[in-house]
Amino acid sequence: MQLDIIMVLLLVAGLASGLPPIGNATLCLNVGNGEQRCGSCLQPVECQGQAPNDILNHCYPGTVCEQIKPNQVSCVPIASATACQCTSDKCDDYDAQFTVTCDASVITDVVDCTAGEQCVENGICSACAGTTGTVDFFVDQQCRSRYRCNGGVFYDAVNCAEGEYVSKDGTCSQAPPTPCAEADKCTVGFCPDLTNCTRYYICDPNQEPSATGPFSCPSNQCFDYNTNTCGPGCNCDPWTDCDFTSAVVTTSTSTTSASTTIASTTTVSLYTPPPNCDASSVGNFPYGPCDPHYWACRQGSGTSYVVVEMQCPNGLVFSTNLDYPYCVDPSEEPTCLAYAAEH
Repeated sequence: MQLDIIMVLLLVAGLASGLPPIGNATLCLNVGNGEQRCGSCLQPVECQGQAPNDILNHCYPGTVCEQIKPNQVSCVPIASATACQCTSDKCDDYDAQFTVTCDASVITDVVDCTAGEQCVENGICSACAGTTGTVDFFVDQQCRSRYRCNGGVFYDAVNCAEGEYVSKDGTCSQAPPTPCAEADKCTVGFCPDLTNCTRYYICDPNQEPSATGPFSCPSNQCFDYNTNTCGPGCNCDPWTDCDFTSAVVTTSTSTTSASTTIASTTTVSLYTPPPNCDASSVGNFPYGPCDPHYWACRQGSGTSYVVVEMQCPNGLVFSTNLDYPYCVDPSEEPTCLAYAAEH
C-alpha cells in the first residue's frame, strides 16, 4: 500500500511539472476571488484578481476536472465526468489551445499548442505559422475536419459528423459530393468531379438534375479546376484528394435482386422502372447491373411526370449506388467488377 501511494505521488508530481501554464484570459473574467474553474481537463485553478491561479492540486490519472458547483471544481473519476471523456487524443474540452493525450480512455497529459495555433480535431494543432493569405488545411483523409489560416495565424475550424465532409462554402455536406452542388461553388458550366481529377460535369441550374456527366478528360489529362478545362498538367481540385469511399451508405441486396432506399423512402428495383415518378422522386435510377442504360424520372407537360429510358455516353455505365446516380467508368462500378470476376 505504501508503495502504491508513493507511485501515485510520483505520477502527480510528474504531471505537475509537465502541464502547461493556464493563460486563458477569459477563464476568470467577472469571477470573484477564490472561485474555482477548470483550466484544462487535468488542471483545477483558483481565480484571483480575475486571473487564473494554478495553485490547486492537479488531477491524477483516471480523474479529470469537473465543475461540481458554480464556484467549485473537483477531480472526479473520468467515467462519471460530464466533460473530458476520451477514446483517443482530442482537444481539451476547457481550452481549445490545449490537446489532451488519451491512453485506454484515460487522459494522461495536456499539451499546449504553439503560440498562435489552436487544437483543431483529434488532438491535432493547427500549423498556420509561415503561411500567407487565406489557406485551408484538412485534418483527416475524409475531409471531415478543416481549419483555416489567415495571414499566418489560425482563423477558424469546421468539424463535420461521420459520413459528411466540409464543402467549399465551409458547411457540412453529405459525402460523397453531389455534382454541381451550390455548397461546392460551381453550379454553371464545366465543373470538376470532386471524386476524380480526370472527370468533370456540365452544370445547368435550370435543368433537373442540374448535372450532366460525368465526362472523362482525354488520356493522360486531368481537369484543371482553375481553368475548368482538361489539360496535361494535373492541377487538380484539392477536394479530389479526399477519401469519400468510407461515407456511410445504407443498402440491401439479395441473390435475385438488389434494392436501395432513397431519401423519399421509395424502394427502387434495379430491373424495373421506378414505381413512383412525381415531384418528390425526380432523378436518375439504375437500369440493371453493369449497364449503360438508366431510368430517368422527368417532369413532362404541365404537372405530369414521366419515366424515360436513357443511356450513358462514351462507354460509361450507370452507377448502381443510388446515392451517386450518375454515369461512371466500368472500372468504378462494383457490379461490373463482379461480372468480370464471374466470367
